[in-house]
Amino acid sequence: MLDTWYSIGLRGSGSHDVEVKDVFVPEAHASIFPDVKSQRRGPLYVHPFTFAYPAPAVVLGIAHHAIDAFIEIANHREITLAALGGQKVLLRMSPHVQVAVSQAEGLVRSARCYVYEVVNEIWAALSRGEVPSASLRANAAVATTNANRSCTQAVDLLYKMNGGSSVFARCPLERCFRDIHTVAQHHFASLAFDEKAGQVLLGLEPADQMF
Repeated sequence: MLDTWYSIGLRGSGSHDVEVKDVFVPEAHASIFPDVKSQRRGPLYVHPFTFAYPAPAVVLGIAHHAIDAFIEIANHREITLAALGGQKVLLRMSPHVQVAVSQAEGLVRSARCYVYEVVNEIWAALSRGEVPSASLRANAAVATTNANRSCTQAVDLLYKMNGGSSVFARCPLERCFRDIHTVAQHHFASLAFDEKAGQVLLGLEPADQMF
């Protein structure tokens, strides 16, 4: 294991590089990427790439945690509210904060619903012994990129609304901000992935054989 994972966020994942030399791998345990063939039966394994990257689960979890953390902060942190003549009140009394937490909740929950809807459709297809259609895979890609955008927007809303306190390592929103923006750099959160989905939705052949 090469100790290379020094990143802005997701530091706990330990996604180090790995190097092996002179190691025998039996043919049954080997595959040629991206032509990966499953060695197991059942809907979870029949189409390996379908569940290969659970990226939506990561961003949904980060964003959900950010909302919980922000609510906890808003219920305890005091601010000076100009609208009340400079009176000290809890952060939760700010109308801007109330709007932000409402919008963040809507962004995350709607993204989650779309992900679950598509995953249920994929699971039903696999359970019937079918390979997910191109349009279904395209919808899975859209659900993934949408979840990334929506959850990043939700975290950014709350991070900004918490003001300067968000920049300190002791603030849970600081970690959420770093983690969500690290995920956002993944290919599955990129415009290129949206492009491939759009190609299918428009009746074109995707330019990537992995799609």
